[in-house]
Amino acid sequence: MQTLRLIDGDGYTVPGSVHTNIPDADIDKVRAHLLNDVATQYASEWADFGHDARLYRVTTDLSASNARETPMEIGPRTGEIETTVQHFWTRRINGIPFQFVHVKVSRLGQPYMGVSRMDTGELVRCSCPRPDCPFAA
Repeated sequence: MQTLRLIDGDGYTVPGSVHTNIPDADIDKVRAHLLNDVATQYASEWADFGHDARLYRVTTDLSASNARETPMEIGPRTGEIETTVQHFWTRRINGIPFQFVHVKVSRLGQPYMGVSRMDTGELVRCSCPRPDCPFAA
């Protein structure tokens, strides 16, 4: 079983594109659907902002399917910087470096948190109130 996700040309996960627990026999079919159908549709919606479906890619996450079997390894906070406006730190989770940003005072009217993978630059979680945020509720 594997997890596939569609990544746009800017390195962000396309909302609704994460497919979990895919049997190995279906990987090629799901990958083709993400690249041919989902990427084309999403890129056309964001074409005014330079999105091009040819720049999208599918990533495979083997560790997500094994999450129940393997305990999560969370390293200590490093590189911590705190000001009156923001709080930054990095932390390794299962050996992958992540950057955490807690924005305490924001032009958006409320505090929020963002988490990015440092190895790929991919935004993986965000709680900002912007309606165009890929993680907006």
